[in-house]
Amino acid sequence: DGEISICMEYMDGGSLDLILKKAGRIPEPILGTITLAVSYF
Repeated sequence: DGEISICMEYMDGGSLDLILKKAGRIPEPILGTITLAVSYF
């Protein structure tokens, strides 16, 4: 039907955007872990 849906899992620590705003930067090893987790699905 031409629709795209995005399902997101609840994150107890808040969104990645919120974490970035609080921390100012996210270390590369953590970003690598997040990338691997996202690419797994």
